[in-house]
Amino acid sequence: MANRTPFHVSFVVISLLAHLSFSISQKTPLTCSKIITLDKGECVKARDSISYTPRGTTKPIERVIPVSYSKCFILVNTTRSTAEVFSKADIDKNINQILDKCSSHAGNYKPDTNLDVQIRDIPSYLTNVYGAFQHMNEAVCNTDSDGGKNDKKDCTDAFNKIPTNNLDQLLDKPGGKTASKIISLEKSCKLFQ
Repeated sequence: MANRTPFHVSFVVISLLAHLSFSISQKTPLTCSKIITLDKGECVKARDSISYTPRGTTKPIERVIPVSYSKCFILVNTTRSTAEVFSKADIDKNINQILDKCSSHAGNYKPDTNLDVQIRDIPSYLTNVYGAFQHMNEAVCNTDSDGGKNDKKDCTDAFNKIPTNNLDQLLDKPGGKTASKIISLEKSCKLFQ
């Protein structure tokens, strides 16, 4: 049997502990925040307000899905720029991971499925735009009391100018490449995603 010095034994133990902690950190894509407390029932209502196609999937153009109910805010981000769609079951499963593990606290979940999910209170930059019970995937009219008015026809024309392909994906220009962000202007109306 080889002679083992305390150095060799401690090196092996430290190596095993480092490997174990690295393995654990790789397998725990869920983090909970004990600072923000949320009502789980409100978060379930926010989760259930996500809109899906009749096939029960997201649309290919949806890269970010923000929803809220009362004080609970859920943000679903797709991490790939492909036209991949996600099923209601996949999104619910990821949201439920946070709701089950974090109990009544905020959390982030980043599994290996090209979806990142965050549950938290409504960010301050959105509280003046969206009301507590308004779906965040709805259009919001100009809320600036000193702002100009948007002409409905201008906004319809701006919307109709947004280039898409046959899969309803946003394009950077007509016939161009897929894009995750767009800006469309028409006289008094500016649309952006």
